[in-house]
Amino acid sequence: MIIYNFDTEERLSDLERSYHDVKIINGKFSDCRKSFREFAKDNDIDFNALEACCKCFERNLLIDAYTYSEQLIKNLYYHLLNNDSNNEYILTFINKKIPDNKFSPNVNYKFLEQSIQNELMPEFKFTISDQRDHVKSYNELISSRHKYAHSGFFSFSKDFDEVIAVEKFITKEVEMIAHQSVEFRLKYQRRTEELVNKVKKLANLVDEYSKSPNNDLKKKIRNNLKSYRDRAKDYYTDYKQFYHGIDLVSETYKALAEISNQDLRKQKEIFDKILNLDNAIKRECIRSK
Repeated sequence: MIIYNFDTEERLSDLERSYHDVKIINGKFSDCRKSFREFAKDNDIDFNALEACCKCFERNLLIDAYTYSEQLIKNLYYHLLNNDSNNEYILTFINKKIPDNKFSPNVNYKFLEQSIQNELMPEFKFTISDQRDHVKSYNELISSRHKYAHSGFFSFSKDFDEVIAVEKFITKEVEMIAHQSVEFRLKYQRRTEELVNKVKKLANLVDEYSKSPNNDLKKKIRNNLKSYRDRAKDYYTDYKQFYHGIDLVSETYKALAEISNQDLRKQKEIFDKILNLDNAIKRECIRSK
């Protein structure tokens, strides 16, 4: 998807390809170290220099991953501020206040959320909490990039898979902002919070019933089931197009899909699916407020 001058699909594909190449190089260098030594000797190359070159690819990946996030957010701002604007005064003001060659947004997950709140959409919130382990890995990369830029010290040790997963998720959140209305986004946030709270409440009742079955509690649960299933189905139908294939929310959307077509007469199955969705939401740190 294009956001201003930024092709998210192409750039993510480039980033994933770079990561794939780095994994292959690092793996081969680790598994076939003797062969690399022989190659260096046969070609009159200093082995340490060869190893240093291989390490450079990983440092470049660090820079590329950071640059992706920075350019994604820069282009979001330009997209929103320039969208359908032919007013030369507005364009001059934008270029003066946030010139392309100097605008450098802080892309730490929490700071990024706060920037969007303060400067674009006051009620905006990321769907996933910053307590998610993947998000912590992403933030570590951002911090490592700053350290590397200022001191030349490379320290990132986490798996880039988690970082790229977060960047894919952030991309989908940004694409929704760029190509949908403010009202659409805020309605999505409200519905997400309502769904999470509804699932949590119903899962607590199911858990209580499993420990101490009684007819009153069973009736209370069943009175809520149709509304619960219909709400889950509507939510899944409306938003799966935005988050299909996004690893950070894949468990939740899979659980929603399973519940959407569940026969309510099959008590054990629906109870299990309620608990499964609740657990998926918790594991994936989907926010309820």
